[in-house]
Amino acid sequence: MIAIGIDSGLDGAIVVLDGERNVLLASIVPTEKRASKRHYRLREMRALLVSAMEAAPGPPVLAVLERTQARGRGAGRIPMSASTVHSMGVGYGIWQGLLGGLQIPHETVLPSVWMKAMLHTVPGSGKERSILVAENTLPGLDLTPGRRRTNPHDGIADAAVLAIYGLRQMRGAL
Repeated sequence: MIAIGIDSGLDGAIVVLDGERNVLLASIVPTEKRASKRHYRLREMRALLVSAMEAAPGPPVLAVLERTQARGRGAGRIPMSASTVHSMGVGYGIWQGLLGGLQIPHETVLPSVWMKAMLHTVPGSGKERSILVAENTLPGLDLTPGRRRTNPHDGIADAAVLAIYGLRQMRGAL
């Protein structure tokens, strides 16, 4: 049993877990800077999914892709810029296309749905809750990849919790 969690943003990540919650793969979404803007590196994103499938001992496999949505105005909310919304949609579409093209079974889930299922009892707010769950549930997961990083990468934490959500989905525990 393999679960793939994908946070599709430019600062997102992919985490692959086996049925025992061993981390098989964890990577920040590959991007590059061109003309002062960051762009997704599609070949490397595809290679990550191919590596995930090669690590899989066999079916079942489920990828859980966070379905992005714009944040509108509301109490305490800062609306997203058009460029941010566009970038999020591009990443989501790329991941969906790669999963479909590689015939990897997947589902998309709204942040409000997976967060309610996975983080409702976790103290704190925002991204720190995903970080706390990832640290406590997956001790083998490096949340600070790279030589200079000292703070946990919230994209890796979100992708890890999405992968745990996927394992629970496959077991019918949600």
